[in-house]
Amino acid sequence: MPCRVGITTRPEKRRREWENKVIGLKNWRIIGKHQSRKKAQEHEDSYARQHGCGAMHGGRWGSGMYYVYRFDYTRTK
Repeated sequence: MPCRVGITTRPEKRRREWENKVIGLKNWRIIGKHQSRKKAQEHEDSYARQHGCGAMHGGRWGSGMYYVYRFDYTRTK
């Protein structure tokens, strides 16, 4: 089962977005909280390498706390 890791400042909204993009989303977890985008990006990259998850790089730079999330899914829609 593929997995995905990413960064967001709005975890619940991001989860709803992914629920509309993939089939079989499960095991959604927040695996880290960081005050800087750089630290969150390092965490995302490290987790993706260690666990073989796809990572979503890029996106807008928000403000506030950066949450690193991960989830499993069956396939994309």
